[in-house]
Amino acid sequence: MLFMTLAITIKGFKLSKKMYLHFIPFGLILLSNLPFYFLNGIEKLETIKIFMEKVPSFQSFDFYFSLSFFVYIGVYIYSSIKKLTHFKLQVTNNVLVNWYHIVLSIYSVFLVLHLMYFIIQPIGKYNFALVNQMSMLVMTFIIQAVAYKLIDKSTIFSSKTPDLSDLQKRKKDEILIANKFEIDKIYLDDTLNLQRFSESVALPSAYVSEIINQKFNYSFKKLLNQYRLNEAKKIMQKANGEKIKLIEIAFECGFNNKVSFYRTFKEFEGISPSEYLEKIKRN
Repeated sequence: MLFMTLAITIKGFKLSKKMYLHFIPFGLILLSNLPFYFLNGIEKLETIKIFMEKVPSFQSFDFYFSLSFFVYIGVYIYSSIKKLTHFKLQVTNNVLVNWYHIVLSIYSVFLVLHLMYFIIQPIGKYNFALVNQMSMLVMTFIIQAVAYKLIDKSTIFSSKTPDLSDLQKRKKDEILIANKFEIDKIYLDDTLNLQRFSESVALPSAYVSEIINQKFNYSFKKLLNQYRLNEAKKIMQKANGEKIKLIEIAFECGFNNKVSFYRTFKEFEGISPSEYLEKIKRN
């Protein structure tokens, strides 16, 4: 869980020698369960049944060994969620990070509930095998979900981890890009493309594209059309029912042809510009 977190939040992440120390407790737990794997099918089922129905006492070693397992997992979940939360404060629209944060948050809630049940279990000699079964199913889901994301190239390999080594500079660049749209209204230029926009802010085009994707969850072209559309809607609303030519509005807002103007309206509003205008008049 921790290594997955580091891999999707740190650009160019690689395991260091110290990080291999994390495998020590994992290896010890694996060794303690190794005899189970040499049992035959009937013996495995019987062992699982006993484990599910067993209620440990406060005096037994099994109770404290299992309790240490909760602590072991809890430390890694807490560390992972903390790192993901810090990352989300800087980059709000990273799909993979947001997905993983939700998965771990849900599991942490379930783990706390299971821990509470485990602690009070010996007091009343409660025996709800379903709780143990659910815990195993949820952990299995976590493992399978992470494995799927690692295999699914459309999500992990296409999702680039931004370089957060200089957060102050990145924030400054984000504000610079936003101001170009919000204050300078650069989108009104109908010849604007990513290359020209990058030159206007004196930043590499790949870097600009990355910031726009991560901050706005849009491609440059889609963000450009969104601003142009908003500008067109403002003009149409200010017209106050007066007769206006839609093609003139399109050119005024930075669209260089009628088709692009209509397509953008359909994409974001679900209706054509003329239908939007009629809607304003009715209201």
